[in-house]
Amino acid sequence: MVLNFDLLPLAALVGTASVLVIATLGLFWRLHGFLRTQSIVGLHARVLNAIEQAIVVTHPDGTILFMNRHAEHVYGWPAAEAVGQAVANVIPSWIPAEHMQSMMASLRAGKCWSGEFPIQRYDGTESFAYHIAAPILNANGELTQIINTSTDITQHRQTQEALRESEAVFRALFDASLDIACIINAQGTLLSVNPRGAQLLKRPAHELLDQRLRDLIDPDAVNPHLERIKNVFVTGEPARFENRMYNQWFDNLIHPLKHEHDTIDKAIIVSRDITERRQAEERFAKLNACFLSFTTDPNHNIQQITALAGELMSATCALYNRLDGDLLVSQGTWNTPPRLQPGGQTRRSHLF
Repeated sequence: MVLNFDLLPLAALVGTASVLVIATLGLFWRLHGFLRTQSIVGLHARVLNAIEQAIVVTHPDGTILFMNRHAEHVYGWPAAEAVGQAVANVIPSWIPAEHMQSMMASLRAGKCWSGEFPIQRYDGTESFAYHIAAPILNANGELTQIINTSTDITQHRQTQEALRESEAVFRALFDASLDIACIINAQGTLLSVNPRGAQLLKRPAHELLDQRLRDLIDPDAVNPHLERIKNVFVTGEPARFENRMYNQWFDNLIHPLKHEHDTIDKAIIVSRDITERRQAEERFAKLNACFLSFTTDPNHNIQQITALAGELMSATCALYNRLDGDLLVSQGTWNTPPRLQPGGQTRRSHLF
């Protein structure tokens, strides 16, 4: 409140001394109001300086009216140098013209505006900031000041970029793997599957998503191992097992995908085709059993090894032949046609 005194008429009524007292009181009142206002302004400045966020107050024409301490840290400018300058000179940024027009239109309408853009610091280094501009309107709805708050998101963007690169590498390895790979949730639903897995299941990958694993694979192949899969989510420990599906043998590794707080809601399954290895192991076991069954009768032994060789090689028939002079003697046969049966005796024929 401002008090105006016309002292001459007042002096005629109450006397000069009284007028001086009243004038002094009026001056004291105005000084008290000024100091109170300055105290409030100082308090506001201290509060703004205590905030760990860059705050810059500007005039609508872009002149900087206030800059807090954290803004000095973010932009590298001392507040004493920045105040009074154009914000474009202190904080050069690369906001497209259409975005600047949109921002000012929003502010004049009494609405806040936000966005991410690069900025240049006092020393010339560049960083990224998330910026929020809030308007201050007078009683007539006119824009009088703009409160600008900025958060340095350079490290956040770098982390995001590193995460994108990591995801791209993982996806490339996931898709290029010759092993079957898929990601499931705790309910056994497919969240992702690589091309090799889609090829085995004979369906496009996008059609397999959100399908239950037990509905896509022969129950006899997956049901015996459901408890193992569940335990991965309960214990957080990987599991490994072999099973047979689609006439092939697979070595399966289930590994939990843990979050920051060790919670598990996903797991990756990697299945490697070990059919050839299993077949080789079976052949070796049969050969070993055959050798162990040998007796002192050479003809018996030859017959055993001939039959096993025909079976393991998936032959139509098998014969064990030796030369006896100019004759070819068949001493061991397996699955031979009737006309080649030796009738229990060694079959002899001339070589041509």
